[in-house]
Amino acid sequence: MSLFDYVRENEKAELPWKIKLLNDWLHEEHSGSVQFIREVYGFQWLNQVKPIHIAHYLAQLQREDTLRLKVGDSLEVSNGLWEWVQKNGVCPEEWFPCTVIEIFTTEDYQDTYTNCIIRFENGAEYEIQGIYQWNRHNWRWSEG
Repeated sequence: MSLFDYVRENEKAELPWKIKLLNDWLHEEHSGSVQFIREVYGFQWLNQVKPIHIAHYLAQLQREDTLRLKVGDSLEVSNGLWEWVQKNGVCPEEWFPCTVIEIFTTEDYQDTYTNCIIRFENGAEYEIQGIYQWNRHNWRWSEG
């Protein structure tokens, strides 16, 4: 569960998510799937998160939900999927045209991820795992 799932879940139950999380911290209770926020980012980071940030992110998620991939969609994918790409590095970022040929979900513990298989113009195929979750920055809609 992501922070935003946690926010949604608490808002549905009419619980102020930030107060609930801070109370967990004050009472030294485990915060479940969002425990990482305390351990990695801490109170100072959480204090900077404002309702407007959550609203902007959730609005973005809703827009992306309407822009889901379909079989046959034309994309461009970055070589960052299979190479270590750095600015001014040995492997600069390049974009390659491809077509979505399959979309499916994979369950991993409590999370579900969307994966897809693409086909390049030369006929080679490649599976992109977590197409929306962690590889969103490695693909874009084709301009052509």
